[in-house]
Amino acid sequence: MTSEQIAHARAMLAEGHTRTNVAAHFGITRYALRFNLDPKYRAQVNRRARERRAVERAKPRPTNHVPEMTREAKADGERLLRGLPADTRGFTARLLGDPLPGRSALDHKREVARA
Repeated sequence: MTSEQIAHARAMLAEGHTRTNVAAHFGITRYALRFNLDPKYRAQVNRRARERRAVERAKPRPTNHVPEMTREAKADGERLLRGLPADTRGFTARLLGDPLPGRSALDHKREVARA
């Protein structure tokens, strides 16, 4: 806000207008109006923002390294996946969720019946 607008806003407040009405007159929020009219409030808001930024900067930043435990878990998962039979299903069977050949409940039931 310009100095003329600030003077006009102070005059409107002195006449009894509410902060909300004065802010609407200038097309700003009542918080922006208070920020412009009250230097102590502006200093307080800026101080709080500086303190918040300082706290955020003091936090440790994430690193890009992968912990050893994660590498071991990934290796274990890859080893287990190598032990699974190859997926011989077609696109439609995969899309519709058909089980691998020999792994369905019906195949298991047939094996039990043979034994």
